[in-house]
Amino acid sequence: MIVDFRLRPPYGGFLRLEVPYGRAGRWTPARLGVPFPVAAAEGSMALLLREMDEAGVAVGVAPARTAQPVGQWAPGAAPAPGVSNDEVAALGRAYPGRFVGIASVDLARPAAAVAELRRAVAELGLRGLTVEPGLGPQPVDIDHGTLYGLYEEAQHLGVPVIVTLSLFVGPDLGYGLRNLVALDRLAGDFRRVPFVVAHGGWPYLEAALALALKRPNVYLSPDFYHFALPFGQALFDAANGYLQDQYLFASAYPLYPLRLAVAQATAGLRSETVRQKALYANAARLLRLDASTP
Repeated sequence: MIVDFRLRPPYGGFLRLEVPYGRAGRWTPARLGVPFPVAAAEGSMALLLREMDEAGVAVGVAPARTAQPVGQWAPGAAPAPGVSNDEVAALGRAYPGRFVGIASVDLARPAAAVAELRRAVAELGLRGLTVEPGLGPQPVDIDHGTLYGLYEEAQHLGVPVIVTLSLFVGPDLGYGLRNLVALDRLAGDFRRVPFVVAHGGWPYLEAALALALKRPNVYLSPDFYHFALPFGQALFDAANGYLQDQYLFASAYPLYPLRLAVAQATAGLRSETVRQKALYANAARLLRLDASTP
């Protein structure tokens, strides 16, 4: 059984996102030399479920995304659409057991953001918080003081916080490294909050791996960066060793095909024990998945 920790399905508002379903999103698979998945190209949930079944993916973790006033991928363009928490919750109801929703909030409105996170978890049943402060119209670092209330609420609710850090996030290439350092401080301030680094902080993997070694409440989920780009072997070496309880498999679908991601992860993880942790158990623990999950 496999949990894909970053899977954005061809459903509702996801299809309106420039990344991953628009032209900018399709650029990534083309650049990596892999096909854009059929289900994504045709906007078909039925085909996605078939792709998931063929790859052995039982559960996809689907993060909401707050609408942004300015498109990160097309400066000066029309407002970037989002995927609301209610829509992600509806996805879970429409396909019971197949998707876990993660909440997104408006970081520019701190008090309202805390209340929305509380509603998303308590009323909608979402299982975590995703924050992307580097993608907003006024990017800030993840340890900005206005965000601490959110982390306190996540700690109170007992949910993980997913932070997206890579070369494509933030106003410049240094944002990722600077915020891995910031996450060191955050993880120390909020030791009961599991922080998940989506994209694994690529290309700053040395810093990310050091951070995860230092902070047991920091998890790495490098998704397609692990399979298709340099430095992947270092991640596999860590995942087979000290990182085995802090590694989360993800594909970043549709930016990478499910079957290929699973095949490459399975080949790189050396033992059945490590595979079980990386592909399922670590995610199940963070998201509080029960035995009834398919």
